[in-house]
Amino acid sequence: MKIGILSWGNGNNAENIIRYCLDEDTKLTVSCLISDNKNAGVISKAKKYKIPTYVVPYSKKKGKTYHESIILNILKSNGVALLCLAGHMRILTANFIKTFCRENKN
Repeated sequence: MKIGILSWGNGNNAENIIRYCLDEDTKLTVSCLISDNKNAGVISKAKKYKIPTYVVPYSKKKGKTYHESIILNILKSNGVALLCLAGHMRILTANFIKTFCRENKN
């Protein structure tokens, strides 16, 4: 199962998830990491493990719906079936959750 991680900070929790997926006998793969902070420490940690990283800056001008639509597109294009919020500091809208769940019914 492919996992996506949303994380905006230092990345200790995200790194633990990545290491668990790599080190343990699981059927889990971290498919991508998304942050809205280009300077977040989590980005370098994910790159260390060769995890594809994406920076999606939040713009008040474009709004939350636009921001979440970009994130949903990245998750979909990476085949993410399970989403982990590891230091994610934004409240996800009901629409985001419904869309993600609808696209991952299996």
